[in-house]
Amino acid sequence: MSATDLFDQLIDQYKLEKHIGRRDFTDVYLAYDVDHNQSVELEILLPEYAGNAHFAQQFTQRARALGQLRHPNIAHVLQVGATPDARPYIATERVDGYPLTERLAQLAQQPAATHSIYALKLVQQITAALLLTERLDIYHNQLTPDHILLKKVKLKAEDAVVVINLGIPAQEKLSPNGRFSPTDQPYISPEQQEGRPIDSRSHVYSLGVILYTMLTGEPPQGPDPFWARLLGAARSNKAALEKARPDLAAETVALAARCLRKEPRRRFQSLAELVAALDAAIAAEELRIHTSAVSQPARRPWAIYLLPLALLLCLGGGFFALREIPGFALGGAAATATVGAAVAPAPSATATPTAVPSPTTRAATAVAATNPPTAVPTTPPPTATATPTHSPTPRPSSTATPSRTPPPQFRVTANSAS
Repeated sequence: MSATDLFDQLIDQYKLEKHIGRRDFTDVYLAYDVDHNQSVELEILLPEYAGNAHFAQQFTQRARALGQLRHPNIAHVLQVGATPDARPYIATERVDGYPLTERLAQLAQQPAATHSIYALKLVQQITAALLLTERLDIYHNQLTPDHILLKKVKLKAEDAVVVINLGIPAQEKLSPNGRFSPTDQPYISPEQQEGRPIDSRSHVYSLGVILYTMLTGEPPQGPDPFWARLLGAARSNKAALEKARPDLAAETVALAARCLRKEPRRRFQSLAELVAALDAAIAAEELRIHTSAVSQPARRPWAIYLLPLALLLCLGGGFFALREIPGFALGGAAATATVGAAVAPAPSATATPTAVPSPTTRAATAVAATNPPTAVPTTPPPTATATPTHSPTPRPSSTATPSRTPPPQFRVTANSAS
């Protein structure tokens, strides 16, 4: 039956509205559930695989087992049926998202590296979904970025990642030349590429490649298998991750290196061990980011650095302004002397002591003034030389010495505030 005929009729209660695209084993359609009045996705097995009875039976059994699961990171299976031309189909809830392949392309174009915690938490959500499917002995045979959807949500949530295409049986994905496609091959574990059965350790390897690709922007380039066994592929992968992302915590580097080991026995032996390692790596990354943020000195505004310069300019301007004031040009000591000289009273030019007569002289003077002398006849003076009378030399009285009061001293202090 052609696709045109499928659009013209109902498939059970589903009416096909749009062909979304073709995956490796199924055609995906947008359909409308007329019974429940909602949009769903219908995955119809391709005719070349629907003709394989064993493959078609496994496809149906796995889809019915997945219908028993309820997990935010797994697309919920609503119904399993068959088209009128006996092609099995799976009706799942409509997921408004885009594949992880597009997100990896966006991260590769960004100049900054992918945030380590974002990559670890994304892998953590995928691991939580696979941990639940393993309880039903269902392993994802195509764990690649094409089969991981990221919901178009504005806020980060625990159900932002949805694992799809879990119903595909254990069958190698073959290209026309009989090998895995080049885009999917880096994510396929070595034992799966060799055709051996897969288990949890294959999931671990694929998740390690997804984590490595998100952190570095490209899948790991493994060495030659011979040298990988001789030198150890884990060492080269660890060195490459450390070189590409030296900012990562040691726990993150060790986790990715252990996931990418070629020998399954050297990887994490279960997804439970991987979950514990992811929790430890996330805690280490959070501590590293917090420590680097605390140790880094806070950026100060540029105006703070100009404050000391402005203060020095003010001090210098005040100093030069004080030099223009009279009395401050000679400094502190000269200013004190100058101000003292200007304020102190000027002493008299000369200080002549005044003679004070003695008591005998004062008495004689008084008597002479009361009794004037009588006239005495003039007699010739004797020829003898008269002895000169020594009058007492007047001595200055203690009161004659002027008292000098020391001039007042003033100290003028100038500071930057003035």
